[in-house]
Parts: sequence; structure tokens; C-alpha cells
Amino acid sequence: MRRPGNRDGAGTVEERRRGLGGAWFVGAARGAAGWAAGLLALAGCVAPGGPPDAAVPPADWEVVCAWLREQADGLAADLGTARARLLEAAADRPDLVEHLGDRAADARPRGWGVLPEVLPATPPSAVSPTSRRYALRPLSVNFVASFRDARLLAARAARDLDDEASLEAAVADHARLRRDLDNLAAHLAYHEQWQAEVARHAAWFAERSARSPEIAAMAAALEAGEPGAEDERRRLGRAIAVFRPAAGLRLRDEGDVRVLPVTLHTDVDDAAFRRAFLDAVDEAWNVAPAARAAGLRVEVELVVHDVRELRPDDPPARGEPIDVADHLARFPEGALVMTTGAASTHAWKARSLLLGPTPVTPRTLAHEFGHLLGFDDAYLRAVEGSPDGPFGVVLVEWTGLVDDLMGNPRGGVVTEDMVRRLLDAYGG
Repeated sequence: MRRPGNRDGAGTVEERRRGLGGAWFVGAARGAAGWAAGLLALAGCVAPGGPPDAAVPPADWEVVCAWLREQADGLAADLGTARARLLEAAADRPDLVEHLGDRAADARPRGWGVLPEVLPATPPSAVSPTSRRYALRPLSVNFVASFRDARLLAARAARDLDDEASLEAAVADHARLRRDLDNLAAHLAYHEQWQAEVARHAAWFAERSARSPEIAAMAAALEAGEPGAEDERRRLGRAIAVFRPAAGLRLRDEGDVRVLPVTLHTDVDDAAFRRAFLDAVDEAWNVAPAARAAGLRVEVELVVHDVRELRPDDPPARGEPIDVADHLARFPEGALVMTTGAASTHAWKARSLLLGPTPVTPRTLAHEFGHLLGFDDAYLRAVEGSPDGPFGVVLVEWTGLVDDLMGNPRGGVVTEDMVRRLLDAYGG
């Protein structure tokens, strides 16, 4: 039912909170709503197949990731030591205190209840086909100087910092090293997630990777302005981004508005994050000109579960690692689910949205929600090498194959074609 005060054409998003006693609490949540340019936008995407199988003995790439995780934890600890001393020394310099940030640095460990920071919204932007490569080998050496510099900074901060120039230099070093830590943590979470997916779904990734040469040829033709390049771009985008409807969704008519109700079960207990998620979905899917023109409105209802209801015998503490597949099985069968505990934010199409610790933009959250509706990624993640190699595979991302929300998580929008797919699939 449409609530008073909603923007014309915008959806109603509300949540029901389920308590331990089984009562439902109802509340409304809606409203308007660097470094994230490449990896951040791609950290959230749809994973092939289903949730992971049981653990297997560690591969070499897992050993490298574990070592990097230890180094990142050490970097965070050294920055924490330095920050505490720098805050004392800079007590009379609010400009320097601001540069030290409002929280201690951390390596963004994953676990239940660990949520991504929601960054400010980014404006829409167009993209052309572009590739980026992500490899563990350079990652394992690129931050060695940062590990050393953080240890030296902690030692230097323990000494006398009364000299203004030394204090300012130390604060600047802290800011630089904190950016390095955030960058390392994001890349590390990405590799922890996707190296494992490649190992589990080798055939699927091999099939996707086989398209990489023809995408490269299309991108070169497009850049050269060759005839037919745009048609080839659309063909490849359609072939890669297959739409499969989610079970149980159905449009309903409300006058001249077609409403798509989506019930999403979650154990995210942070009301501010839930509100930010709902606002992100509303802004991307309901305020989009294509949706408004077609009279389509997506209504999201969050059913909030207390984790002690889901896991009465073993409720996890915040930050405690969990078996995500086992955790998903605690939710109602067949339900769409949003939960935490992933290495990086991603989705199982038409099933679940798994949140990781790396910061996300509202547009990225709206992109992930699109997977729950049945949309695939309209970009290609290809691989080079073997997961059995000492550094696993090199991941190659081709973005910009389709310039919409699912092909451009950083700046894409919901398009007429996306709206038509929803109307056709769910009763249009």
C-alpha cells in the first residue's frame, strides 16, 4: 500500500522486525538518498552456482592471502599505536586531529554482523568497454614498504613529537598508510572471494573466459569507430548478461502503477544500514526515469530476524567468522535473504545478497539488489592461469559491455530494457 508523503512514482519500502517471541514490529524506512573507482564497484556481483562446499586443504593462493591478512593486521595495529600517540600530541591542533580520522584503522576482517561502510552517492556516468587485471603476485609485494613504514611510524610516534614539523609529517604518514591499508584490505577481500569461486566453478569461469578475446576485439573496433562495433557490443552484452526470473515475484496493479513487491529476509541488526540499503534501492530503481515512465515501482519489505531466532544454539558474536552457506540455510526456505559474513559483497542470483566489509556506494547496493530480481552481471570476469598455481589466477574484469546498472555498478542506471525485462518476466 502506498504511504503518504512518498515521491510520485517512488516505492514504499518498509520493514517488519521479528522478535524472539514471534511478534512483528512494523516501521517505515525510505528517503533520498576516489578509490572506489575500479575494485569497489566490482566487489559486489553475482557468483556462479550456489553457496560454497565444505572447506578443503588450503591452496597456495590461500596461504598467500593468509600471510597478507596477517601483515594487514600488523599494519592496522601499528597505525593504531601511532594514532593514539598522535592524538595526544595534536590535542591543540584540531586540523591534525581531523586528519587522523574518527576511528582507529582496521584491516576489515569479515564475520557475522560486519557491515560495509556506505559511501556517499556517486552521480551517473557512462563507460566504454574497459579491462582491469587483479593479481596476487604484485599484491604480495606492493605493500611491503607500507608494512615497514607503519612500524617505523609507531616507533617515531612513541618519541618526542613536540616539533610541529615532525608532528605534521607523522600525521601525513598516518593518512597515507591508512589509505594503503584500505586499498590492501579491499583487494585482499576480493581475492579471498573470487579465487575461491574460480577454484569451485572452474568450468563456468573457463566458459566465460573464452569470450575475453572477442570482447577485446570488440573494444578495439569500438575505439576505432568501425561499423557494426556497437551492434557487437550489444550482442555480447546480451549473451553474457542472462536474465532469469526469481521464483515467487509477481507484479500487481495499483491504478496506473505496476508494483513489484519484494520480501527480503535479513538478520542485519543495524537500522541505519537497513535504511541506507532501502534508500539506495528506491533511488536507483524507482526514481529512474525509465521506471517512472513505465509506471513501475519496486516495493521492498525487510523481514528482520534476530540472529538468536535463526541460531538458538550457536548465535555468533559480532565479527565471528561463520559458514555462510550454513547460515543461509537458517532462513526460511526459498526466501530472498540479505546477511553478512562474506569476504566481499556479492550475490547469489535470485537467492541472497551477502555483505562483506569493504565500503560500497548506494549504487553498488542497488546493483546487488538487481541480482535478487534475476539480473546477471553485464560485465565479464575472466581468468588467466590456474587456481593451482602459486598465486592462483589473474582475474580480468571487462566492464562497460552494457552501460546500465548491471554493467556499470559505479555509474550505471536502470534502463528501459531492464524495466521491460521485469514487466515481461513478472506479469507485464
